[in-house]
This record gives sequence, C-alpha cells and structure tokens, in this order.
Amino acid sequence: MKIKKIVSLALLSMMVFFMVACNKDNSNNNEANVQTKEETRLDKDQEKNMQEKKKELDAKMEEQNKIFEKDKELWDKLFLKADKSKVGENKDMPYEDFLTQLLEENKSDFTDEEVKTLEEGISKIKVLAKDIQRLNNEYQSLQSKKMPDRNAETFPSFTGKDFDGNDVDSTLIENSKFTVMNFWFNGCAPCVGEIGDLNKLNEKLKEKGGQVIGVNTEALDGNKTAIEEAKKILETKGGKYKNIYFDSSSEAGKYALTVTGFPTTIVLDPYGKIMGNPILGPITANDNEKLLMEQINKVLDADSSTPI
Repeated sequence: MKIKKIVSLALLSMMVFFMVACNKDNSNNNEANVQTKEETRLDKDQEKNMQEKKKELDAKMEEQNKIFEKDKELWDKLFLKADKSKVGENKDMPYEDFLTQLLEENKSDFTDEEVKTLEEGISKIKVLAKDIQRLNNEYQSLQSKKMPDRNAETFPSFTGKDFDGNDVDSTLIENSKFTVMNFWFNGCAPCVGEIGDLNKLNEKLKEKGGQVIGVNTEALDGNKTAIEEAKKILETKGGKYKNIYFDSSSEAGKYALTVTGFPTTIVLDPYGKIMGNPILGPITANDNEKLLMEQINKVLDADSSTPI
C-alpha cells in the first residue's frame, strides 16, 4: 500500500477535510419548511465553494509533495539533520524558512550538486507556500460561514495494535475522559519535533483522566519497517505515550488516510465525538495550544470536571 504523504507548513492552520451532515427540519410549518429549503440551498452552495477551494489547496500541496518525493532520499537525509538538531527550537518558523536554515547549517554534509538540488526545491516550496497561504485564508473564510447546526463528526470504532504488538480497540477511547489523537509520519520534521511536547502533554493530561495517542500513517497495516523506525524515533525523542495502527481498509484507517497535512491533532470525548476542527501543525505553534485546551475543556465541562 502506498500512503500519500504531504509535508505541510508548520504554521499553516487549516482544516484538512470537512464532511457535511445537514440537519433537516421535518416540521409541517410552511415558514419553517421554506427556511429549511433556503438553508439547504445555502448549505449546498457553501459546500460546493469549500470543496472547490479545498481542491485547489490539495493541488498546490500535491505540487509540494512531488518536490519531496522526487528526491526523497536527499530530503530524508536533510530531515535526519533536523531530528538531531534544532527542530524543537523552530516550531514557530514557517516550514520553508526552517528548511532554508537547516540546509544552511548542514551544507558541509552535502555535495555541491545536492545543495543545488535542495536549494532549488526550497525555492519552489517558498513560491507554493504563498499560494497555499492565500488559498487557506479563502478556505477558512468560507468555513467560518458554515451553518451552525452541523452534526458532530465521530471517529470510527476500531480494532488494531499498539507498537508493542498488543491488541487495541475503541475501548481505549471509551475508558478515557478525553483523547488527544495525533496523526504523524516518520519523515515529517514538525511531527518528530513535537514528540517531546506531546509526551509532556500526555503526563499532564493523565491527571485529568485524559491521554495522548499517536497514529503513524506509515504504520497502517502493520508495516514492520515503518513501525521499527517510528519506535526508534519515539525512543530518541522521549515519546512514551501509546501509538497505534489499524488496517488501511477499516473505517479508522480510511479516516487516517484522508489526513493530508501533518502533524494533525484531534480531540475526542469518550464516545469518539470530535471536538471542533482538526488542529494542523505542532500543538505549540501559533494559537494551537490555546485551541487544544479549549477543545479539551469542552469535554471536561460536559463531564462537570475541573477545566485544565
């Protein structure tokens, strides 16, 4: 199975995908019915515009992805430099600027030809970044106008395994007051860079009955090579929280494969209900930490627990 991997901007705060679930009013009141029809029409128009904008965003991000895929081994070599240097210190830096700095600091480890290839790739990424940011702003504007009566989306029930080979299922979610689920992959520098922060968060959330769970999209279907690599990364970065995987053909696996920006984090209540929009980028970047805590406290408020 080939898993689509898109390395996204660390500061890009967008919703990766949005599924519409429109509530219909079955009242016999004519006025209410007319209003429902109008809302439905606006709903469909808005969804169409959002999907068109998302399609443009996906196209630009796919262009960016191809840059990385074309010289994958070379980019992986550069990302490994990030793993052992300053990823954690540059979480608030735009990804393209981070790559520029990373290359500048490690030029001596690359040939002149390799440096030229990477510099050309970064230049193209910088151009794409402007388009992606513009399209993201337009997408966010459309999203902010969505109808307020959407049905909340629920993460699919699942069965799978953790990285130690133990069986896991949806009771992981059900037995916790709330779950912070983080989607990542091995070659994603921002993903690797936030593992330490996620581990600290997990320790903090345990006190409130919560947890952090990682889902490595390369590990789907029990990819042994990806799992072993991920375990080494987690050990190096101090990530002791549980990481799991499922079959890519399962509903949970299909959900994971729709994630096209990394890292992406969602907050779940014990019933699997997703609190608000997915959070794109490291949890400490921009207002992500504040948004994360707001989503967690929304669960705790419903449970009458003390907010964090």
